[in-house]
Amino acid sequence: PTVPRGTERLRFTPSPVHGPKEMDALVRSLDSLWSHCALNRAELAG
Repeated sequence: PTVPRGTERLRFTPSPVHGPKEMDALVRSLDSLWSHCALNRAELAG
């Protein structure tokens, strides 16, 4: 569905067959992409 600009979200679901190595690679890749594209990041809940 179409959402207003600025409220877009990326949603995906890693499956149970993805182990720690794949999850670490996913997190590193997303971090690199976010930095490269200068995307906003949410604050960590404390």
